[in-house]
Amino acid sequence: MEIIARRIATEFPKTNQAVGVNIVSLVNALAGQVRIGLLIFLGVVTIVLLIACTNVANLMLARYAARQKEMALRTALGAGRLRLMQQLLAESTLVALAGGAIGLLLASWGTQVLVALLAKNFQIPRIENTHADGWVLGFTLALSLATGIIFGVVPALAAASPDLNQSLREASRTAIAGPGGWRLRNTLVVAETALALVLLAGAGLLLKGLLVMRTTAPGFGTENVLTVDFSLPRRLATLPGTPSMNTAIVMTDRVRFFDALLDRARSVPGVRSAALVADLPLGGGQDSLGFQILGRQPPPPR
Repeated sequence: MEIIARRIATEFPKTNQAVGVNIVSLVNALAGQVRIGLLIFLGVVTIVLLIACTNVANLMLARYAARQKEMALRTALGAGRLRLMQQLLAESTLVALAGGAIGLLLASWGTQVLVALLAKNFQIPRIENTHADGWVLGFTLALSLATGIIFGVVPALAAASPDLNQSLREASRTAIAGPGGWRLRNTLVVAETALALVLLAGAGLLLKGLLVMRTTAPGFGTENVLTVDFSLPRRLATLPGTPSMNTAIVMTDRVRFFDALLDRARSVPGVRSAALVADLPLGGGQDSLGFQILGRQPPPPR
C-alpha cells in the first residue's frame, strides 16, 4: 500500500504529495473508539470486583473468628488442617457462586435496558446483538470459582490453624483476633481503602474532564439550537444508480422532500431558521471539503 501511495503521489504531486496510507483492522475501524471506553469500563468493574472481594474476605475472617473454638475443638478431636481448609474453602466458593448467579441474572436483565439506551443515543456497531450467552455464563462461573478460592484461602488458612490452648480456654468470639489475625484484617482494610481511593480518583478525573468539555467554547453558538436526526423514506433512500431507479427522478424527489421539510420546520412557532446538513460540527463526520476566503488568494498546493 505504501508503494501504491508513493506512485499516486508521483503521478499527482499537487494533491497527494503529503498523503500516505494507514491500514487498520476492520474491528478497529468499526469499534476502535468504542473499545477504549469499554476498556476503561472494564478497569472500573475490575476495581469494584476487587473491593467487593476484599470486603467479603474481611467478613469471612470475622465469621471464622466466631467459629475459632469450633475449629480448635475439631482439631483436638483429630480433624486435619487440610480437611478444615477444604470445608472453609467450599463455604467461600458457595458464597462466590451464589453471588455470581445473582450477578448473572441481574446482568441479563440490565443488558437489555443498557442496549436499548445505547442503541438510541450512540452509534455502536452491532450493539443490538449484545446479550448474555454461553461464553458469559462460562466466564462468570470461572470468575466466581477463582474469586471464591483466591479470596477464601487466606481466611481459611488463618481459621484452620487455631491456637488450641487459647481457643479452648476462651469462649470469646474474637479468639482469632490475635496479632496475626489483626494484622491480616488490617491488611485487607488497607487494600480495600487503596482500591476505593483509586476508583474515586478516576471518577474525579472523569468528572473534571466532563466539566472542561462542557465549559470549553466550541467556536460556534449552541444556545437555542435544536438538532434532529431523521432517515429518508424508503422510496428516497435507494441509492442512485440501481437498475430499478432513475437517478434524476430520485434526486428530484429528494430535493422536493427537503424543501417541504424545511418549509414545515420554519412554519413551527418560535423557529427563526431551519437548515439541513449531512454532518454536524464535532460530530465525527469524515467528509473533507475545501473552502476559499473572499478577498484572499488561495495558498499554494503542498
